[in-house]
Amino acid sequence: MRIWFRATNPTLRIPPRSRRRWIVRSRRGANRIAVVVLLAWLIVSGWGSLAAAGDKSQSDRVDALFSAIADRTGPGLAVAVVRKDAVVHAAGYGFANLEHEVPITPDTVFDTASVAKPFTGFAVASLIESGAIAPDDAVREHLSQFPGFGHTIAIAHLIHHTSGIRDWPGTLSVAGWRMDDVLGQERILDMAFNQRSLIFDPGTAFRYSNTGYILLAEVVARASGLSFREWLHEHLFAPLEMTRTHVRDDHTEIVPGRASGYLRRPDGSFRRVPNNLSAAGSSSLFSTARDLAAWLMHMNDPQTRDSPIVERMLTRGRLNDGTELPYAYGLFHGTYRGLPTVGHSGGWAGFHSQLMLFPDQRFGVAILANTAIDAERAAHRIADIYLDDRMGPRERGERERPAVLALPKEALELFTGFYRLHDEGQYVRIRKRGDLLTFQPTGEPETVAVAVAEQEFHLPARDTQIAFERNRTGQVAYLLHRDQRLPRVVEGNAPDPDALQEYAGIYESEELRTSYHVTVEDGALTLRHPRHGTIPLSHIRGDDFEGVFPAVTFGRDAEGAVEELRIHVGPRTGDIRFSKRR
Repeated sequence: MRIWFRATNPTLRIPPRSRRRWIVRSRRGANRIAVVVLLAWLIVSGWGSLAAAGDKSQSDRVDALFSAIADRTGPGLAVAVVRKDAVVHAAGYGFANLEHEVPITPDTVFDTASVAKPFTGFAVASLIESGAIAPDDAVREHLSQFPGFGHTIAIAHLIHHTSGIRDWPGTLSVAGWRMDDVLGQERILDMAFNQRSLIFDPGTAFRYSNTGYILLAEVVARASGLSFREWLHEHLFAPLEMTRTHVRDDHTEIVPGRASGYLRRPDGSFRRVPNNLSAAGSSSLFSTARDLAAWLMHMNDPQTRDSPIVERMLTRGRLNDGTELPYAYGLFHGTYRGLPTVGHSGGWAGFHSQLMLFPDQRFGVAILANTAIDAERAAHRIADIYLDDRMGPRERGERERPAVLALPKEALELFTGFYRLHDEGQYVRIRKRGDLLTFQPTGEPETVAVAVAEQEFHLPARDTQIAFERNRTGQVAYLLHRDQRLPRVVEGNAPDPDALQEYAGIYESEELRTSYHVTVEDGALTLRHPRHGTIPLSHIRGDDFEGVFPAVTFGRDAEGAVEELRIHVGPRTGDIRFSKRR
């Protein structure tokens, strides 16, 4: 059975200063299918069919882009498209709840994940404009529990992700946190207040940190005297009539019309993902496509009192050396087909979201999905439909790919191995998978590398190139990637069981208030933790190992005795140190 609505809805909440046309659609069908695969195929391949559909309206062409989802009973997405002060398309595709077969509509409530950050940026910019806080204020002026670190960390450092503060998801995973745990604001703040060292000196690098935006939400609360949820409701959501949007501060709260998040199993069926997180500032913003459209229109034409706030939000940050950043106040700056864009994506517990604004064209797209999709690419496809006549040629990777060269397997073998990054214990691993190479830096996903020349490879998932360099004897000696020249290192033989005993012991972290027990079992090293159980470690070289955590390195004192354990889960966390108990 199919249900198809296309009508003007008299119950829509329309801010009085604008007239907005809404088209509401919802579909449902009868056959469950792997929505993720279908959507990825449609978004990647759909350009040709859409470009040829000149007799269809732009709104119909957006429907066509997601038609396969609308005809199935799996999870899906809600979409809203705005132009200046009008909504030109709003629709839902797929199901918000698979158990009760509830269709997605533009009013379905989703966890928007990191799409919360622009709203945190708005709150901070607003308080700066009012004089309640200043960008150069030390965070400790507002949060007395915040550590000193021997450096001044200013509010601006948190805004621009240049503070050196650890990202909380990876850090708390080392402490034993799991996805099905209940995790609230207090636990994350406690982690931040107990951090012992920085990943880098403030202002010297850009490193995305969810923790920084948790701290900003707390600054807003203490400076204003309102909870972060109350501040956003009073100063933003209520004025814009975003009546179904709120900051989640209670994971047990009943939210009418809320979608569940889903992940697809290998057999094509879906499983529901637990979502017990309350992390105001960095995420935990619940909203609808309709409400986010109101925000996009406000950004297109802010009320007089908000113009300075929006102007501040659109001003990019800089490092200490003057390098301009692609980020500020919760907005990534980019371009698509020659047009400037600002926005933010999000992903958490099966939810994926994208908020994208083309400021010069006063055009915006909001996408909220309750399963894994490439939301940014979907937003680009929608922009193609509405802005094609204003755009430049399609970007490389969208328009064309480098010609693929088929190299023999024995040639691919020459490049496999480890290449050492500048950070101690960090590597890029190159593997051979069938007729392809794969590329995997420490703490990051493995991605495919396809040959485009005898020593050059393209990484489609990263839209970048890598190359290999040989030494004077003709052996592959270096990996070249993003202006880095990484030396190839010998993996090395695993230590014998007797040598492994020097690593055994209990290692404690004062920062995370947890410990790991290192043991030798069946001739191999293992980590034991009360929450994570037993983690086998594989030797890489020297004192460097890997397991569930991408990098586990043992440090030695001046006499060569093992004295510490360092766990690295990614560039956003840096090394977390555990001291060996004597």
